[in-house]
Amino acid sequence: MTKFNSLLLGAFMVLLSGSLFAQPANNDCSGAIDLTVLLGAGTGVVQSAGPYDNTTATTTANDPTTGWTCFGEPDGSGNAPALENTMWYSFTGDGNLYFIEATSTGCSVTNGITDNDTQIAIYSGSCGAFVDEACNEDGPNASTGNYPSGLNFQTMPGVTYYMMVDGFAFNGVKSEGEYCVTFEQQASVTCSDPAVSGGTVSVAADTVCAGTTVDLTVVGQLAPTSGAVNGYSWVLSTADLAGSTSPNTDGSFQGGFPILAAATTPLNWDWDAGGWPAGTYYFTLVAFGNATDPTPADGPSILDVTFDPACTFVSNSVQVTLLPGTDPACGAAPIACGDATINAGTVSGSDTICNNELTDLVVTGSVAPNSAAEFGFGFAISTADISGSADPLNEASLITGSTVTPVAQAGAYAFDLGGAGFPSGTYYFTPVVFGNATTTGTFLNNYTLDLACTYTGTSFAVTLVDSTSSFCLTGLIQQDERALGVESVFPNPASSNITLDITAANRADATVAITSITGQTVIVEQIELQSATNTINYDISALPAGMYMITVRTAENIATSKFVKQ
Repeated sequence: MTKFNSLLLGAFMVLLSGSLFAQPANNDCSGAIDLTVLLGAGTGVVQSAGPYDNTTATTTANDPTTGWTCFGEPDGSGNAPALENTMWYSFTGDGNLYFIEATSTGCSVTNGITDNDTQIAIYSGSCGAFVDEACNEDGPNASTGNYPSGLNFQTMPGVTYYMMVDGFAFNGVKSEGEYCVTFEQQASVTCSDPAVSGGTVSVAADTVCAGTTVDLTVVGQLAPTSGAVNGYSWVLSTADLAGSTSPNTDGSFQGGFPILAAATTPLNWDWDAGGWPAGTYYFTLVAFGNATDPTPADGPSILDVTFDPACTFVSNSVQVTLLPGTDPACGAAPIACGDATINAGTVSGSDTICNNELTDLVVTGSVAPNSAAEFGFGFAISTADISGSADPLNEASLITGSTVTPVAQAGAYAFDLGGAGFPSGTYYFTPVVFGNATTTGTFLNNYTLDLACTYTGTSFAVTLVDSTSSFCLTGLIQQDERALGVESVFPNPASSNITLDITAANRADATVAITSITGQTVIVEQIELQSATNTINYDISALPAGMYMITVRTAENIATSKFVKQ
């Protein structure tokens, strides 16, 4: 075929494409298909519409620029969410809760969408004036190779909603094909229902070695269906959270599993302990309703929701001790009392803090005996320097002791002195390693030490300053979330990348700084904030493990947050 003939053929195919490959009528929000007929069928009844084919769908100029940051492009990480082949639907709410799913499973399709991989964003408002309501990348029915989007959505009577369904693009390869949209009305569970509960959690093994999996099981749980954000989430902490009504703001909070819909089962969790520092952890299931999420476009996350104390229910907290690979129980060589390698370690951190901040300390070089029945590492907290004390728990200046880890663990530790009611003043944190002890609890001051097998390090002084002092007042409008806020840091803890969602009331030039708890600035960047949610990604793979502070400053405001690098 000649080049001229090829060009003619190409032009002919372009002409054909207008009819053979036309976009579907609901490719634009102005052509949204009304699915209101699927609502109101009764609790547990699945109503389905479709199939719909997104193979020839595109994006349009009317597609929103917000509300879909939970989408997982390019590779499931969500670092660069994108729209590929959007299709639009609408429905008018009736006040009931619905599980909405875009799926080719259980649907009469001939060419199901690739990997059943859909994405949903829901809006109120109107085309061109959308209000973000909800977002989902993978719903509760997702599994390996099968990724339908699905979420519980509380409708308001008479409100018209628009739903955008997009196909996931894995590194540029689009998910294309047919899917259906289903609505299933959920049973209403009020916050006052006597059956509402976080359930009872149990664990297969309460002492595990690093790199293994912790198997958690829960029974008897029931979440309310009240409010815009409701469901379940697992919480990981360093303290018992039983009875808490705001577990994600507790000073011991370490992270949480993504929020699961109230209808989701099972809720059992296999926690991968790989990369976590040795120590004592607590696992708690939270069942809740009436929560609010300031950034619904990110998808529900326990890191940034605000709980309603009257509608938050937690399970018992189960304690798990994570041993490092160096522990004798994990096959390591024993370290007897008197061994030359034993060392209480060196403490560093911020030496002056305000009483509304955490005391973040780092321990390096600690080695504890591990051949005795009770051994480990802890801080003695006192009002005087007790460096090298032969009997640290009998010092007159001793106030309390920290939680004991089963072996000396280099890493980051955080203490909430202000939250614990400590008055302003100077406090000393002294590392202690020991063996041959007996105990009645988990804190260092609960132990009776064998002084022949106790090793006390150098005290580190921390001055606690009242938050109203000039030291703590910067002259900026501090933490004014109406003007500037770090709404979420995800994931947290993180190992390679973090994503920050920064909200700003007005456009502003800003500085983002990430500092270690020793005060070293490890990342700093000048950015321009828009009057919306600004999403920024950072590569933290080269940072040492520990806790880091995030500070965002504009000419008038400051916002802070923190994260843990695994």
